[in-house]
Amino acid sequence: MASSITQPRRWTKQDDEYLIQNYGSYTAKQLMKTLGFPLNTIYINVRKLGLNKKELGLAKTWSKDDLKYLIDNYKTKPCSILADHFSVSEGTIYRKARELGLRKFNSSIWTEKLDKIFKKNYATCTIKELAGFFGVSELVVRQRAKKFRLKRPGCIQQSERCYICPQCMSLIWVKPNLRIVCGDCNVAYEPGNRKVIEQQLGTAK
Repeated sequence: MASSITQPRRWTKQDDEYLIQNYGSYTAKQLMKTLGFPLNTIYINVRKLGLNKKELGLAKTWSKDDLKYLIDNYKTKPCSILADHFSVSEGTIYRKARELGLRKFNSSIWTEKLDKIFKKNYATCTIKELAGFFGVSELVVRQRAKKFRLKRPGCIQQSERCYICPQCMSLIWVKPNLRIVCGDCNVAYEPGNRKVIEQQLGTAK
């Protein structure tokens, strides 16, 4: 007996009505989860319906405290985290950062050693994990991977905290306070991120 294939749900008028009523109150990611459609589908229908937060008077109003928080944290926190903090889209964060002249990561900071770590771990870490480790946006991770023509498996599960082998520089994400030994080097993994590596190499700025 042939197994039945579940057809994807189609966008309906009810979805249009929900989007119109809630577009100004929720981020695109929140709407994606509620409606059960990919983020791209949400954006396509937003444009189709002619929704514009500025015209609707719903655009994000940035207070002095908001701006200070963004300036203080833009270089060290992923845009996804900042977007959740402000309840806006990542695009809003990028646009405000450009307006303020903020840069996520100076390409000159990439060293041969950091590139080696990046290449070694790209296929086994999530984009979000790599962005957090190197202190860059997820977009920068994707651009760096494209530059080196790196490929990765379709699905990688994210864990909790980053640890690095001090010898071979392989990265793993496991629960905190666990002692993990590198099978190749027979040395214990240590908590790590890009700044830790730069300090070890004497390249921190």
